[in-house]
Amino acid sequence: MLAAVFGVLRAGTVRIWSQDGQVWSKGNWLTAGLWIVAIAVHLGYDALVARGHGTGGDVGTATIVLYLAVSLGVQRLVSQYRASRMGLAPFGSPRSGQFS
Repeated sequence: MLAAVFGVLRAGTVRIWSQDGQVWSKGNWLTAGLWIVAIAVHLGYDALVARGHGTGGDVGTATIVLYLAVSLGVQRLVSQYRASRMGLAPFGSPRSGQFS
């Protein structure tokens, strides 16, 4: 849930534009700051959960890959939606030139 929320927040900070028939996106300092906060929140939450259940394991590093996958996936979907609302080709479509 946290991963999806931060993915949506970061997607809102990304600039999207079209240049030479390709769709481009670029984050800014706020995007980077949200990445730092998101990872800190995730690791902090996992530390609380692991401590509360007495596992003593390194839960944060075990789940970080899943967290990043969900977060990046949601960010991409929201960015694609924003691009399509702007009348641009969705990322990864043949028209954007990223995949052929």
